[in-house]
Amino acid sequence: MQIHRTSSKKRARAAALLTAVLALAGCKADFSASADYAELFQVRPSMKLATLAIEVPSCYEQNTDFESSAVLELKARIPIVLPQARYLGCRAEDFTASAVFSTPVKIGRLSAPCTGADICIGAAGTSDASVVAAAGPDFLSGLEKVEAASVLSFEPSVTLDLSMNAGRDVEIIAPSLFINDEPHHFSQLVLEDGTSVTMTLPDAATATFFQGEATVIFLRVKELPREERL
Repeated sequence: MQIHRTSSKKRARAAALLTAVLALAGCKADFSASADYAELFQVRPSMKLATLAIEVPSCYEQNTDFESSAVLELKARIPIVLPQARYLGCRAEDFTASAVFSTPVKIGRLSAPCTGADICIGAAGTSDASVVAAAGPDFLSGLEKVEAASVLSFEPSVTLDLSMNAGRDVEIIAPSLFINDEPHHFSQLVLEDGTSVTMTLPDAATATFFQGEATVIFLRVKELPREERL
């Protein structure tokens, strides 16, 4: 019986082809922040750390302990264009790998446009009617520079993990939003006090966010006692 062994050159070509395919398919760039409900309405915004997880073909070069070229590239470039970003490590799970960075997010009332490399999440203006997300121009241009200089093509997403701590239930309208992975379109919902929800912007809203426009996450209708739940 003759056994055919794949040469190292062929394996290298296959790995390079896989990398190219993944790059063409687009790599997820997931921005994820956490906040308490009450923080969204505070007059003086607070700075918290959020995460930016960028999908890479692999954390390590094949059959080695060396970091992959994609990870090394992002480690070198992200902190240059986003000076406050810090590399946290590479995580691999469920056949995907991501280079993870921490980056500051400003949580609180948006009384002025989001500036610099900030990400801003909170009530819009002096009204408590809507909660929005916005990105400063330096954050947006920074990601564009990284994408333009690398083989990676980003498919961004924006997620907010929200803890309800108002002491009352909150009635909202979700114009277009995934809540705990369930799609909602102009849905009227009640967020119960003491619970946590994961809110993810859909593709159209995410595109608006990454174009530098303030994007509505949800509309607040009213706070209500528990006995008035829908």
